[in-house]
Amino acid sequence: MDYYYLTFNPDQMGVFPQGKSLTGPYNFNAPNSVWNVFGNNLLSNLWVPEGFEIQYRAKFSDRLSIVEIGFPFLIISPKAADIFLSYDILDPLVFSLKITKKGRVADYKIFIIQTQQPEYIDFQSSDFTLNKHLFNIVKPVEIESIGDLNEKQKNLEYPYFIRLFKLVLKKDVIRHDMFLLPGFGRPEYIVSQRLKEHIEREKLTGFGFRPI
Repeated sequence: MDYYYLTFNPDQMGVFPQGKSLTGPYNFNAPNSVWNVFGNNLLSNLWVPEGFEIQYRAKFSDRLSIVEIGFPFLIISPKAADIFLSYDILDPLVFSLKITKKGRVADYKIFIIQTQQPEYIDFQSSDFTLNKHLFNIVKPVEIESIGDLNEKQKNLEYPYFIRLFKLVLKKDVIRHDMFLLPGFGRPEYIVSQRLKEHIEREKLTGFGFRPI
Protein backbone atom coordinates (compact mmCIF):
# COMPACT_ATOMS: atom_id res chain seq x y z
CA MET A 1 0.00 0.00 0.00
CA ASP A 2 1.14 3.55 -0.69
CA TYR A 3 1.48 6.21 2.01
CA TYR A 4 1.32 10.01 1.95
CA TYR A 5 2.38 13.03 3.97
CA LEU A 6 -0.74 14.81 5.22
CA THR A 7 -0.55 18.45 4.08
CA PHE A 8 -2.89 21.38 3.33
CA ASN A 9 -4.83 22.31 0.20
CA PRO A 10 -4.85 26.15 0.35
CA ASP A 11 -7.01 26.40 -2.80
CA GLN A 12 -9.94 25.03 -0.78
CA MET A 13 -9.42 27.24 2.29
CA GLY A 14 -10.18 30.76 1.05
CA VAL A 15 -7.04 32.26 2.61
CA PHE A 16 -4.01 30.57 4.12
CA PRO A 17 -3.52 30.61 7.04
CA GLN A 18 -7.10 31.27 8.10
CA GLY A 19 -6.91 32.41 11.72
CA LYS A 20 -7.68 35.99 12.78
CA SER A 21 -7.95 36.17 16.58
CA LEU A 22 -8.83 34.34 19.78
CA THR A 23 -12.45 34.57 20.94
CA GLY A 24 -11.78 34.09 24.65
CA PRO A 25 -9.10 34.53 27.32
CA TYR A 26 -6.00 32.39 26.91
CA ASN A 27 -2.41 32.40 28.16
CA PHE A 28 -0.02 30.88 25.65
CA ASN A 29 2.73 30.97 28.30
CA ALA A 30 0.81 28.64 30.63
CA PRO A 31 2.52 25.24 31.19
CA ASN A 32 -0.42 23.35 29.66
CA SER A 33 -1.04 25.71 26.72
CA VAL A 34 -0.88 24.50 23.11
CA TRP A 35 2.63 26.00 22.95
CA ASN A 36 4.06 24.36 26.07
CA VAL A 37 2.06 21.22 26.73
CA PHE A 38 4.52 18.82 25.07
CA GLY A 39 7.63 20.09 26.79
CA ASN A 40 5.85 19.81 30.14
CA ASN A 41 4.25 16.41 29.41
CA LEU A 42 0.77 17.74 30.16
CA LEU A 43 -1.11 16.72 27.02
CA SER A 44 -3.90 14.96 28.94
CA ASN A 45 -4.47 18.27 30.77
CA LEU A 46 -4.32 20.50 27.68
CA TRP A 47 -5.79 23.97 28.14
CA VAL A 48 -7.99 24.14 25.06
CA PRO A 49 -8.69 27.65 23.75
CA GLU A 50 -12.33 28.67 23.88
CA GLY A 51 -12.29 29.37 20.18
CA PHE A 52 -10.91 31.33 17.25
CA GLU A 53 -12.31 33.74 14.73
CA ILE A 54 -11.21 33.12 11.15
CA GLN A 55 -10.64 35.77 8.52
CA TYR A 56 -13.43 37.28 6.40
CA ARG A 57 -12.35 35.46 3.22
CA ALA A 58 -11.53 32.18 4.99
CA LYS A 59 -13.74 29.16 4.40
CA PHE A 60 -15.02 26.69 6.98
CA SER A 61 -12.89 23.96 5.39
CA ASP A 62 -12.67 20.49 6.93
CA ARG A 63 -9.06 21.22 7.82
CA LEU A 64 -8.16 24.67 9.12
CA SER A 65 -4.82 26.41 9.40
CA ILE A 66 -4.52 28.57 12.53
CA VAL A 67 -0.94 29.53 13.30
CA GLU A 68 -1.49 29.84 17.06
CA ILE A 69 -2.45 26.17 17.25
CA GLY A 70 0.49 24.70 15.43
CA PHE A 71 1.72 21.27 14.53
CA PRO A 72 1.25 18.49 15.59
CA PHE A 73 -2.28 19.63 16.45
CA LEU A 74 -4.76 19.27 13.59
CA ILE A 75 -7.87 21.48 13.52
CA ILE A 76 -10.49 19.48 11.67
CA SER A 77 -14.24 19.20 11.29
CA PRO A 78 -16.23 16.68 13.36
CA LYS A 79 -16.87 14.71 10.16
CA ALA A 80 -13.13 14.47 9.48
CA ALA A 81 -12.49 13.45 13.10
CA ASP A 82 -15.11 10.70 12.85
CA ILE A 83 -13.50 9.37 9.68
CA PHE A 84 -10.03 9.38 11.27
CA LEU A 85 -11.30 7.56 14.36
CA SER A 86 -12.95 4.86 12.23
CA TYR A 87 -9.44 3.74 11.20
CA ASP A 88 -6.69 2.01 13.13
CA ILE A 89 -4.76 4.84 14.85
CA LEU A 90 -2.52 4.61 17.91
CA ASP A 91 -3.40 6.86 20.89
CA PRO A 92 -5.53 9.61 19.30
CA LEU A 93 -6.85 12.48 21.43
CA VAL A 94 -9.70 14.78 20.42
CA PHE A 95 -10.75 18.11 21.97
CA SER A 96 -13.65 20.42 21.03
CA LEU A 97 -13.13 23.94 19.69
CA LYS A 98 -15.44 26.72 18.48
CA ILE A 99 -14.62 28.55 15.25
CA THR A 100 -16.43 31.79 14.37
CA LYS A 101 -16.74 33.94 11.27
CA LYS A 102 -18.97 37.02 10.94
CA GLY A 103 -21.16 35.84 13.83
CA ARG A 104 -21.50 32.28 12.59
CA VAL A 105 -20.20 29.61 14.98
CA ALA A 106 -19.03 26.16 13.86
CA ASP A 107 -17.92 23.15 15.89
CA TYR A 108 -14.41 21.85 15.23
CA LYS A 109 -12.02 19.36 16.79
CA ILE A 110 -8.39 19.56 17.83
CA PHE A 111 -6.98 16.17 16.85
CA ILE A 112 -3.62 14.76 17.84
CA ILE A 113 -1.85 11.41 17.91
CA GLN A 114 0.02 11.13 21.19
CA THR A 115 2.57 8.44 20.31
CA GLN A 116 5.16 8.74 17.56
CA GLN A 117 6.12 5.60 15.65
CA PRO A 118 9.76 5.74 14.52
CA GLU A 119 9.75 1.95 14.14
CA TYR A 120 8.02 2.52 10.79
CA ILE A 121 11.10 4.28 9.37
CA ASP A 122 13.65 2.25 7.41
CA PHE A 123 16.66 4.15 8.77
CA GLN A 124 19.17 2.26 6.63
CA SER A 125 17.37 3.16 3.38
CA SER A 126 16.27 6.70 4.28
CA ASP A 127 18.49 9.73 3.65
CA PHE A 128 19.32 12.31 6.33
CA THR A 129 21.12 15.65 6.19
CA LEU A 130 22.63 18.03 8.70
CA ASN A 131 20.96 21.39 8.05
CA LYS A 132 21.59 24.95 9.11
CA HIS A 133 18.06 26.32 9.25
CA LEU A 134 15.51 24.54 7.09
CA PHE A 135 16.93 24.52 3.55
CA ASN A 136 20.67 25.04 4.03
CA ILE A 137 22.16 21.53 3.79
CA VAL A 138 25.57 21.24 5.44
CA LYS A 139 26.27 17.57 4.71
CA PRO A 140 24.66 14.11 4.57
CA VAL A 141 24.58 12.15 7.84
CA GLU A 142 23.96 8.49 8.59
CA ILE A 143 21.26 7.66 11.14
CA GLU A 144 20.92 4.04 12.20
CA SER A 145 18.01 4.24 14.66
CA ILE A 146 15.82 6.62 16.64
CA GLY A 147 18.29 6.33 19.50
CA ASP A 148 21.14 7.33 17.20
CA LEU A 149 19.08 10.28 15.96
CA ASN A 150 18.30 11.48 19.48
CA GLU A 151 21.95 11.23 20.49
CA LYS A 152 23.15 13.22 17.47
CA GLN A 153 20.40 15.82 17.87
CA LYS A 154 21.32 16.28 21.53
CA ASN A 155 24.80 17.45 20.55
CA LEU A 156 23.57 20.07 18.06
CA GLU A 157 22.95 23.72 18.80
CA TYR A 158 20.55 26.08 17.03
CA PRO A 159 20.30 26.66 14.07
CA TYR A 160 21.59 23.16 13.24
CA PHE A 161 19.31 20.13 13.13
CA ILE A 162 19.04 16.77 11.39
CA ARG A 163 16.49 16.65 8.58
CA LEU A 164 14.87 13.61 7.04
CA PHE A 165 15.70 14.28 3.38
CA LYS A 166 14.15 11.14 1.86
CA LEU A 167 11.80 8.90 3.82
CA VAL A 168 11.60 5.16 3.22
CA LEU A 169 9.01 3.28 5.24
CA LYS A 170 9.04 -0.31 6.48
CA LYS A 171 5.72 -1.04 4.83
CA ASP A 172 5.72 -4.66 5.95
CA VAL A 173 5.49 -3.69 9.64
CA ILE A 174 3.00 -0.77 9.41
CA ARG A 175 -0.19 -1.56 11.32
CA HIS A 176 -1.95 1.82 11.27
CA ASP A 177 -3.70 3.92 8.63
CA MET A 178 -2.53 7.17 10.19
CA PHE A 179 0.56 7.72 12.31
CA LEU A 180 2.94 10.36 13.56
CA LEU A 181 6.64 10.19 12.78
CA PRO A 182 9.25 11.92 14.96
CA GLY A 183 10.41 15.40 14.12
CA PHE A 184 13.18 16.13 11.66
CA GLY A 185 12.52 19.84 11.84
CA ARG A 186 8.99 18.92 12.94
CA PRO A 187 6.89 15.73 13.27
CA GLU A 188 4.96 14.49 10.25
CA TYR A 189 1.55 12.86 9.90
CA ILE A 190 1.41 9.96 7.45
CA VAL A 191 -1.81 8.47 6.05
CA SER A 192 -2.47 5.31 4.10
CA GLN A 193 -3.84 5.26 0.59
CA ARG A 194 -7.19 3.90 1.81
CA LEU A 195 -7.61 6.76 4.32
CA LYS A 196 -6.57 9.29 1.65
CA GLU A 197 -9.15 7.86 -0.74
CA HIS A 198 -11.82 7.98 1.98
CA ILE A 199 -11.08 11.68 2.61
CA GLU A 200 -11.28 12.36 -1.13
CA ARG A 201 -14.44 10.29 -1.55
CA GLU A 202 -16.18 12.31 1.17
CA LYS A 203 -14.95 15.54 -0.49
CA LEU A 204 -13.39 16.85 2.70
CA THR A 205 -11.77 20.23 2.03
CA GLY A 206 -8.43 21.66 3.15
CA PHE A 207 -6.54 18.35 3.06
CA GLY A 208 -3.56 17.83 0.79
CA PHE A 209 -1.41 14.77 0.23
CA ARG A 210 2.21 14.46 -0.83
CA PRO A 211 3.43 11.03 -1.98
CA ILE A 212 6.28 9.43 -0.06
